[in-house]
Amino acid sequence: MGEIGAARAWLRARRGDERASSAYGRSLGCWVVRALLSDTSLEHALRTVLRHLRLLAADPRRATQHPEGALARQLALFVRQLQLGTVVPGPSSADRAQLTALLQRLRGGGGRGERPAMTDAYASTPVAAIEGAIVALISGVYTGPGFFDRETEFMLAGAPAAH
Repeated sequence: MGEIGAARAWLRARRGDERASSAYGRSLGCWVVRALLSDTSLEHALRTVLRHLRLLAADPRRATQHPEGALARQLALFVRQLQLGTVVPGPSSADRAQLTALLQRLRGGGGRGERPAMTDAYASTPVAAIEGAIVALISGVYTGPGFFDRETEFMLAGAPAAH
């Protein structure tokens, strides 16, 4: 994550919030960390998602400025990149099944012949609920000063970042 306070808050959420604890299993979490440490493109993809989440946590009104499903799409792309990665050893069969199930939820069902969840027609599908739950959960992780890096703090305050 890059922020100690946010990482600790996420661990607390994983222990005490059913949404966070059911998001993925311990084995998959460990494998993803190994994948992130061995593949810089995965790390970059996750940082992109986390940057988006930090900004939404700082001001949830920003979510209305993004198309329905934008966050789910970012997360789905990250999960898909995990599935296609070249990390050795790869995920266990149980972890692969979790990745597949997560990808299907992020795509709003993801069955063959279904439209992708990233369209306005899916506003009432679980994708909207997933996005809302993610933003609510992450808002509890990224709270107060010290959770954002210096550049993000300047950006959120509306001041130009110092270089």
